[in-house]
Amino acid sequence: MKINLLLLSMLFTLSVSAQQPRLQPKDRLTTNRFKQIPSRLGLNHSQTKAFKEAVKKYRDQRHQQNQYLIRQLKTILTSEQFEKLKKLVEEDKNK
Repeated sequence: MKINLLLLSMLFTLSVSAQQPRLQPKDRLTTNRFKQIPSRLGLNHSQTKAFKEAVKKYRDQRHQQNQYLIRQLKTILTSEQFEKLKKLVEEDKNK
């Protein structure tokens, strides 16, 4: 049962994150969290550029995987079941 709840919470997180507006590619890495990492690590310019590119690729891949998983769930589940899944995961998150 715990595995199912974990899976449900992961799926809901994916569906919620996929529905949030995405930042433009040029704005993605300007958040404070990622802006400070290269300087804290003492990276030079080329290392910083490579770091930013790696993070960008990771985020793009993760977004594509999330979208794929959500599409698969929507084809497997009826719309009512999908909404129930969202509600169950939300209730589980609030506990």
